Amino acid sequence: AEGARSGDDVAQFVLASAMESLSFYCDTNDISFNDIQTWSLQELHPHNLLINSAIQGNADALTRLGTLCREREMSSGHGKMIEEVLMKLRPAGAYGRLDSDPLELGDIMDDDGGGGPASEDVYCWRLLARMLWFEAALRGNSSAQIALADEAIESTFPQTAEELLMAKTFYTLAAQQGDDAARAALSNMEKLMRS
Repeated sequence: AEGARSGDDVAQFVLASAMESLSFYCDTNDISFNDIQTWSLQELHPHNLLINSAIQGNADALTRLGTLCREREMSSGHGKMIEEVLMKLRPAGAYGRLDSDPLELGDIMDDDGGGGPASEDVYCWRLLARMLWFEAALRGNSSAQIALADEAIESTFPQTAEELLMAKTFYTLAAQQGDDAARAALSNMEKLMRS
């Protein structure tokens, strides 16, 4: 636990996963482990731990945050923190709209303190998810590569040649790492492209 507090991105990710799992089984307000008694509940919040890990470039944390954004399970406050993570990881024009016209998540998303964003704001969360998965995919995370490929396939129909190329590229990268789901998706995609 001390490694997580001292800034170890892997320890932060592991602790975030443990806290997330623990929250399914008990009220995290009742936790009283000796080595984390001095921590605040805000420090122990899984989303904060994931963000702290992601800002250091941890691909697993970036992938998990992307999934949480895609499922709209983040607060608008966490959305603003994720914007900052993305700008730190890839500053100066890498995301176009993000640097020139920030998403202003605090203004456009429902800030009800825990119920998640309003349904009309799905696009912003999907955009954040894609950017997080992109960062994780560049760092070699096969789950993020598959998520990006799936998003390219699911985003529009019919898909553009660019979207199909992106999907094929990310499925191929994940398949090269031995991911069977990526191999199957790549095989299906190649069959469809030949027909």
